Amino acid sequence: MQEIRCKVCSKLLGRVPKATAFEIEMKCPRCKSVRIYNKEALEAQG
Repeated sequence: MQEIRCKVCSKLLGRVPKATAFEIEMKCPRCKSVRIYNKEALEAQG
């Protein structure tokens, strides 16, 4: 599993499987910063 952490305060926001591709906008409940997190699937990185 890969962790998604806030880039400002390092709070754990969630976990996703390593083979999952995603693009998500999340707001940190601790520091209120809004960021877009994205990752390509490992299979697509040819």
